[in-house]
Amino acid sequence: MPLHFTIRDLLWLTLTLTMSTVGSGFGPGALDFNYALTGGYRLYRNSSHQIMIAPKGGWTADTPIVRPKVVEVAWDDRFILAKRQVLKFRDEFSGDKYELPDPGKFDYWILDTNDPKLFGPLDGPSFVAKRKELNVSPDLVLKDVYNFAP
Repeated sequence: MPLHFTIRDLLWLTLTLTMSTVGSGFGPGALDFNYALTGGYRLYRNSSHQIMIAPKGGWTADTPIVRPKVVEVAWDDRFILAKRQVLKFRDEFSGDKYELPDPGKFDYWILDTNDPKLFGPLDGPSFVAKRKELNVSPDLVLKDVYNFAP
């Protein structure tokens, strides 16, 4: 049985193929970047919600990483501090696995790159207490991740 396409079907197919090729065929998006932090870790932005902290050479399930969406970061020669916006599934009941920011929900993380060991998720007061316990410099100030974009 022959297939029949309308002009509208063909235009939609052409647009879909073009967008998928542009989105994945020509490398990272214009705002994607990675930035060296400390201890071999980097800040990676792969899309607007996929901003994370991970080692340069890759990682395993046992490697401490700060998962998306990192929104603020600070570091010295040992510690990396991160503020992360919590993500949630767009529609958890349909099986849709795309994640979006959960408005107003944030947590904090401390990564000791000498050990390496990850502390978090922490709320604001727990973050301040853990910083003091680990002797993290009070001079480290979290800054928006886009301050480090090229």
